[in-house]
Formats: sequence, structure tokens, C-alpha cells
Amino acid sequence: MFSVYRKELKLYFRTKSTYIILTILLAAVGISATILAPMGGLQFIPVYLTPITLALVPLLPIFADRRQKRTHFEDCYFAMGISPVSLTVGRFLASLTVFLIPVLELALLPTLLSAIGNISFGSVYTSILGYVLLTALLISLEQVLLAILPTSRIGAVCAYIPPVAFYLYHFLITLLPLDEIPLSLMTSINPVGLFYAFTYGRFPIADLTSLLSGIVLCLALATILCRNRRGDLQLPTRRRKAKTLAAVALVLSLCLSMGASLIPEHLINPSVKNAETFEIVAETKDYLKQLEDDVTIYYLVDGGKKSADIDIQYFLYDLAELSPHLRVEIINTAKDSDFLAHYGATQLSNQSFVVVSNGRHILLDNNDLYHYYNADLQASLSPTQYAYYLSAYANQSSGQYSENAIEFGAQLYSSQTTVAYFDGCMRLTNAIHYVTSENVPIAKIYGSQNAMDASLRDYLIAGGYYFEEIPSPLNIGTNCDLLILHTPKTDITEDEAKALSSYLGDGGKVFLVTSCIYPNMPNLHSVTQKFGLDVLDVKNIVGETDKDYYYSAELPYSFSAHIASRDKCEITTDFDSQFVVITAHAIQIDDNTPDGVTVVPLLYTGEKTGALYTVDENGKLTKEESEEASTQYVCAAVAQKGEGTLLWLTSPESASIIAYNFPQTDNFTLIRSAMNWMTDNTYTGVSISSTLMTTDGLALDTNGITVLGIVLILILPLAFIIPSAVYLYKRKKR
Repeated sequence: MFSVYRKELKLYFRTKSTYIILTILLAAVGISATILAPMGGLQFIPVYLTPITLALVPLLPIFADRRQKRTHFEDCYFAMGISPVSLTVGRFLASLTVFLIPVLELALLPTLLSAIGNISFGSVYTSILGYVLLTALLISLEQVLLAILPTSRIGAVCAYIPPVAFYLYHFLITLLPLDEIPLSLMTSINPVGLFYAFTYGRFPIADLTSLLSGIVLCLALATILCRNRRGDLQLPTRRRKAKTLAAVALVLSLCLSMGASLIPEHLINPSVKNAETFEIVAETKDYLKQLEDDVTIYYLVDGGKKSADIDIQYFLYDLAELSPHLRVEIINTAKDSDFLAHYGATQLSNQSFVVVSNGRHILLDNNDLYHYYNADLQASLSPTQYAYYLSAYANQSSGQYSENAIEFGAQLYSSQTTVAYFDGCMRLTNAIHYVTSENVPIAKIYGSQNAMDASLRDYLIAGGYYFEEIPSPLNIGTNCDLLILHTPKTDITEDEAKALSSYLGDGGKVFLVTSCIYPNMPNLHSVTQKFGLDVLDVKNIVGETDKDYYYSAELPYSFSAHIASRDKCEITTDFDSQFVVITAHAIQIDDNTPDGVTVVPLLYTGEKTGALYTVDENGKLTKEESEEASTQYVCAAVAQKGEGTLLWLTSPESASIIAYNFPQTDNFTLIRSAMNWMTDNTYTGVSISSTLMTTDGLALDTNGITVLGIVLILILPLAFIIPSAVYLYKRKKR
């Protein structure tokens, strides 16, 4: 075998085509390194090299086969008594050695570049290993193919079938109507896909097994074909035996490759990075060790497992290993739309999550796993506000953000002082804590569909509230801790009014949000009147004439409200910020409240600075002139009768991200404080810090990258090709 290897290797390096191929590959390595190394992507250099490698690898076997069929070199090997195994393996190793020369440069780069940056050695070298195995598989497959074909011309054309098939394979199997397991089995024999698994910072044992079994199978077939050419299989019994062995080898190889793909990756794919992309912090580990309830994390991916983000996938698998009660399941949202509808997850972005336990669930958007922070804006923006603007920039195509928010988000995103944090541990741990906690208040919502602002809903969920939509107040049930009547567009029925009154009479809690743009609702107001609260007869908008409370001189009905003092209302005990009121209508408090009813104005205008604007049928505003210069108008009030509590807010915009993004205001906090006060909510989440997302990269400026490119793209390839040309010229002269 060694003699064949040495002889074949000498023949390769006596032809100029070998040096041209290697020079091209060396230049390709240099180009890829120059592009990827500064941004920390050394492990992806083999991915960039794959197309050109697949294009060049068939050339060497083509040249060798053409030489063999012209000179009958193989007959000389047979005459020397060299076995078919030695001949096949020797030729294979000689071809592979040629393509290991660019790999040598690639293997030295991490060590050399680590002096000027952070390099993840583990993921780089696993990627190189996958690249070598892919190249070896293609070389061995070319040996089999060229051994079957009768002429060199046909072989030269057909030699490019394997590399083309490697790239088209994944596309073709996606066209087949396959379920997850058959699709996984078919994917397990996709060579390029198997190679890509080596670039994710893990050591993919299943993929390694598949590639090695493919190489061994091809070498075994090439050996059988070599024995046939030598005449060993002239007897029928030997031919049958060879065919049987080849069939068994093929079946075993496929079974081994496909079987390995069914083993969960997190069991056999250990990490090879110095630090995980998404690190699991100690607080999460401690919490999951104490988990007693069964929890399932559904990972929602458009396309299923084959399209899942590998880093997130491994992160979830590592979480699941921390507790026997935690399970991870990947849902193909392209095929399982019923699942999304069941959990109300149709608005989530791709690669998001549903965490389920004890009949409760919580939705977690993939965008919420990351927190971007700009130190320069610490004084002016809260983390939630900052995340909102970045979300506007990232999701500007959704149409739910203003142009100003998108533009500001773009400025934040491009800022050099922005750093990225991973909040996955905090978000998922608190999601698990949320669905397994016993003291989570159940809030049922009735009113306009999707009337509650999504940001407020997420904020309240983080505060421990579980929300359910109900079609009518008749469906309140016995397990409702808080009923939210949010911006109903039409009046409730008399039966619904009776059910609502009964619920309040039994000690129920109601949070009512109404809008000035909808007509009076006598049935609904018949319920509020029992608590001493009503609306004015005319459609109106409350304004504030005190300019110290303005948020906009052009819009006096957007103002900072006066807030009930702490000694009058427990809701405001710990509230020390401002609440902005936007387009609210007035609440009329009965001078003679019903027996047993206590009413406290919560948000209102100044006693002498309030203003009222009536709204006509065309939406035009007219300022009302009262007998006094001005009057105090109430925009939110709290009424109690026994254990029953009614909180009424007359401004939906004040309970939205629009108001939250006003500087120096904290509407969400006051709303949550009011809800906590009504429900006696004591839920607290798990305190977990964010982890800084660090990436590999080189400390090089533009000049440094230019120098690196000149060295890798020009100097090294020239340093290889020039001595090679001199060597070939002198040899030709001899």
C-alpha cells in the first residue's frame, strides 16, 4: 500500500495541473480567511471552500484514470503482486494527501491569528475535520465511478455527477412530501449537510459516523471492482459472493448512517467551544434542579428540525438535560398550523417558543431572547423602550411601527456603543416558573379583539398574570381573579350586565378600559352606576390647560395626569413617576354614591385647569366653556363595594406602548400596581442576569485586514506556484 501511495503521489506532483489546482485552493483559503477572520468566522472558511473544492476534486481522479487507461499502470501493480486493497487505499490516500496541503494552511491559521484576536479553536478544527471527511468521501466516490465507466471521455463528464448531486440532494428531498422522521433519515445521508454539522461548535458523532461509513463503503466497492479487473471474480460463485458482500456493506452503511441520525443530538454531540454561544447561567441550573412539574418547551420553526437554529437547538437540549421533567419538542410550523392556532401563537416570529405545563402556557418570541443596550442612552431610555426601538428597526415590514421609531431604531442598531446580551436563560427560566407556579392570577379578557396592547400584555405576563380570552361576560366562570373589559365597541346585553353585576357582587375584580370614540353603552353603564361611576352625556375628550403638564402644545389632550395621593389610594403607594393620559374621556362621579360604595379618583386634571372637548359626528373637536373658568375632570377611578372592585380607565392609548415610550413616564407600572392591588398578586419572577454575547474576531483595522489579505491571497500562493514552476521546468529540461 505504501509503495502505491508513494508512486501515485510522485505522479501527481510531476504534472502542472496539480500545482494549478493547489494554487487556486490556497488563494481561495486566503480570500475566505480575509473575509471571515476579522468577524470571527474562521470555522466557516471550509463552508466557503466547499463549492470550489467540489469543482476541483474530480480533476485529479480524471487525470489519474486517463493516465492509467493510456499506460496500463494498474497491470504493472498486479504483476508486482500488490493486492486490490492496497491498490485502492494507496490511490485514495495519495489523492487525499494532495488536497490536505491547503488544509495545512487552514489548520495553522487559528494558531497564528490567535495572537491578534479571540479564536474558538474547537469549532474551527471540527469544521476542518468535516471538510477533510467530505473531500475524502468525494475522492472515494470518484474512484468507484471511474472504475465503472468504460472510457476516459465518459468518465470526465460523469465525474461531476457526484458533486452536483451533493448540492442538489438537499433541494430534491425538500420537494418530497415526507414527515419529520423520514425526512431526517433522508437528510442523514446528505454529505454536504453532514459536513455543515461540524461548523456549529459541536463534535457531531452521528455525522462523523455517517461520513466514515460512506468512505469505507466506497473503498470497499472500489476494491471489489479492482478485484474484478484483476480477474479474481471470473468464477460465478466468486461474483455472487462479491455482489452479496457489496449489498450487505451498502445496507449496513445506510442503516448505520440513518440510525445515527435518530439519536438525539444533545446526547452524542459534545461542545468543543471554550465558551458556549448561549451560556446557561448558574441561577438557571439551580432552578431546574428543583423543578417538580412536567414542562414542555415547543420550539416553533418554519421547516422543522432541518431549519432550526443550531445554537438555540443545542441550548434547549442542554436545558432539558438539567431536569428529567423538562422536555423539548421542535414543531414544524409550515405543516402544523393547528398547533399555532391552539396556543394563539400565529403572530410569533420564526424560531419562537411555547412553554406549557399544568394546563397553562406562555408564548416567548425569539426576539425577546436578546437585549441590546447603548450606554449613551442609559439616562433617556429604559431597557424596554430600547428594545422597542430595535424591534421597530428589525421588524419594520410588519407595518405596526412608525417611521420615526424605525429610523431611531436604525440609529441605535448602528451605534458603536451598543452591546448585545442574551436573555434566553432569564426568559425561559421565568417562563417555566410562570407555568408551574400556583400563585399566578388568572385574568380573563373580553372586549375588542386584540385590544390589549401586546407590550402591556407581555409586561403583565412577566408580572405573573395568566390571560384567557372569553367570548362574553357570561363565560366568566369561577376561576377568574380579574376580568378585563378592554375597549368594547358595542354595548353588552342585559344578561351580560346581570352576570357582570353578579360577579362584582360576589367580590369580583373588574378592570374596565373604554374609549371616547365609541357610543354610550347603557347596559354597561348600568353596572358602573351601581358603583357611583358614569359617563357624561356627550362624547368628549379631556384636556389640560396647565402647560406644565403638557406633552404637546398642539395636543392639550395628551398630558401628565394628577395622581391620587398615597394616603387616599393604596395603588399609588410605591409609584413615584408620571402617568401620561392620551385622548381620554371624562368619568362622572355621582355626588350621592350608593350605600356601601367607596370611590377614589385615581387620575384627573387640575382643579382649575381641566378642559373638555366635545366630539361631533365628523370627529371635529369643540372646546366646551363651563360656568367656571375650568373644572377638574377624572380620567380613571377606583370604586369598591364590599369585596367587589371596579377600576375604570378611559384611555386605551394610555395603556399602550405609545404612552410607555413618552420619556419620564411609567404607565405600565401604575397599571400593574393597580391590578396587583385588586388581585393581591404576590408573584415574583426568578432573578437572573443577562449574559454578554461575545464573538470571536481579530483586533485589526482596515490596514491590518489589507495586509492580511495580501499575505494570504497573493504572497503564499505565489510562494507555492513559483518554485513549483521552476521545478517542473527543470524536470522538463532533463
